[in-house]
This record gives sequence, structure tokens and C-alpha cells, in this order.
Amino acid sequence: MGRLKGGKQLRGVPHQVKAPPTTDKLLAKAQQLVAQCDFDLSRKFIDRILQSDPNNLEARELLGVVLLEIGDVETARQNFRGMLDFAVVPPSAHLYLAQLDENPHSALVHYEAAIGLFSTQLKGKGSGLASHESDEELKSSIIQALCAMVEIWMSDLCMEESAEANCDALLARATSIDQNNAATLQSLASCRLSQSRPDDARVAVERSWAAWRDLDPDDLRRPDIPQRIALAKLFLELAQHYTELALFENALAILQDVLASDDQEVMGWYLEGWCYLLMAEHGRTAGVAITSEDGDGVPWTEIAHDAKECLESCKSLHIAQEHPDDQVLQHVQELLTEIDLLNLPPRAEDGAEGEWVDDDDDDVEMS
Repeated sequence: MGRLKGGKQLRGVPHQVKAPPTTDKLLAKAQQLVAQCDFDLSRKFIDRILQSDPNNLEARELLGVVLLEIGDVETARQNFRGMLDFAVVPPSAHLYLAQLDENPHSALVHYEAAIGLFSTQLKGKGSGLASHESDEELKSSIIQALCAMVEIWMSDLCMEESAEANCDALLARATSIDQNNAATLQSLASCRLSQSRPDDARVAVERSWAAWRDLDPDDLRRPDIPQRIALAKLFLELAQHYTELALFENALAILQDVLASDDQEVMGWYLEGWCYLLMAEHGRTAGVAITSEDGDGVPWTEIAHDAKECLESCKSLHIAQEHPDDQVLQHVQELLTEIDLLNLPPRAEDGAEGEWVDDDDDDVEMS
């Protein structure tokens, strides 16, 4: 150690040891990395948490999400199963297991278990599991699980004798919680269509859209993109049944809303293109122009051109993203072939009609 003049000893500055990051900070960083799709680095932060706290619920759940994102489904399934042995079982473990279960009856059991846990939290009986969700959020979670169960009975178990009765019973439970819930009404519409009750389906689907149609784009009460796409599909199905232009326009409005949120959404471009083509076919068959928002009549050929542009965008995105649904790409190609067979006239350039022409060709373009 050095000395000052006069023989005084120079005291060393004590080294400050930096405190290790807290679990909350590690978890926040891991969640941020997941949002950035950096799953490998996120896994390292999660592992640090689990080394000191193997039963950390949030870390274990996030680990399962990461495993699913990287395609390790079996390890993710084992992770969520392990969470069922915790003293306090989170509903999310049952929800993930329900979605991963290949046995529809087992999936129903998991959904029912999750509903039971949500209901316990809602009633405030307290099992030691602190819920950060509000009553409305818990009710919404219960409804989403009930609607998922309806979907199982309408698809995997649709041939069972009790399928229709079970769907009606589940929908009644969801309606008793919130009769104006958009997801409930959407499931009700889908169920009524499968029962060949289109009038009832139409009432439900229009009420479902009305529940969020006028909300601001950033309002958290708006359904997610998959639910909006499913609603557009229902409108399309009803539009084809009734051959009614207003229903096509409703579907189109929802799909344009989807693409405004995410212009890389393959299903959005696919359904928008299909919707335009069905509208064009409606105009061609009826021999009428399609009325635009400003009241002008748009020839069906122009609508068909719109359809082609959307479907070509869908095809490009499908290939670029290596989208897993090959049937969508096949149908897109069929629709494009159908459009080619229409022998559409060349499309007029935007703004060609009534365009201002300046006599001076040497004018400088405005940037």
C-alpha cells in the first residue's frame, strides 16, 4: 500500500460488491427476451431463477412457453405436468396441458380443472395462490376455457351422441357469467351454424362484433387476432348462406382491422382475398356494381382485381413464412386460377380518371 508524504499511509478504497439481480429482475429480462424471440438467452435467465427457486411458478410457466416456441413439445408437457405437483397449482398449467393433450376427453378434464381453480380465486376462498387478475379477467378466463371445451365437442367429439347437449350446457354456463361476452357469442354462433340454425347464428355473430366494434384499436377489451379471424370466417359463412352483401362487408371490415394490426398475417390476406372474390362473384351474377363507402358504384371486375392482389400477397407471405397450413396455400392457388379464368380487363391506373395534366412536361416533381 502506498504512503503519502510525511509517512502517512494511503488507505485503500473498499471494493463494493454488486448485489446479484433479484428474481423479479431476472424474470422481467427473460420475459423481454421471449417477446424479442431470443429464446436461447431467455432460457439462461430462467435457469438462473430455477437454480435458486425450483418451484417459482412464473419461471416454470415461462420455461414451458420457451420450450413450446423452440419445438420441444414433450419437455414442455413434462414441465407443465410437474407444476401439478406444486402445493399451489396455477390454472395456466391445466390450460397448457389441455391444449397439448391429444386425447380430447383428457383435455376436457384439464379445462374443467382450470375453471375450478379460476372459480376458487373468483370466490375469494384463497388457496394461497395470489391472483393478480381482476374479477372481470377471471370471468373472461373461465369463459375462454368453456368456449375451448365447446370447440372440442364441435370438432373432435362431434360424432358422440351427447355432443350437442354438452355444447348447449357449456354455452349456458358461459352465458350465465356474461351474456354479452364476445367469445361466448362467437362460440354460440358457431354452434348454431353447426345445428343448421343460421338465423340464430346471425344474431349471435352480430352481437359478438357489436361488443368490440367501436372500441379504440389499443383497447385491451378487443379480442386477439385469432378470435377476430374466426369471427370474420363466421360472417363469410353467413354471407354465402344468405348471399347478402352487407355480411360480406362486415367480414371485410374485420379482416381489414386484422391487417391494420398485423400486415404479415397470412390468414388475414387469405380471407380478405376470398371475401373480395365472393363479393365480385355476387356483383357479376346479379349484374350490379358494388357500392363503395362513398356511395359510388364499383364494377365487379375491380373487386376481382382487389381479390387477386390480396391472394398474391397471401401466397408470398405463406411461402416466405413457411406457414404450416398447406391447405390454405392450395385454396389460394385455386382461387387465383379461378380469377385468371374470368379474363379480367386491365385495371385502370389509380387516379387515371379525371387526372390533372400539366402542359409543361418539364415541371419538377414534388418529393
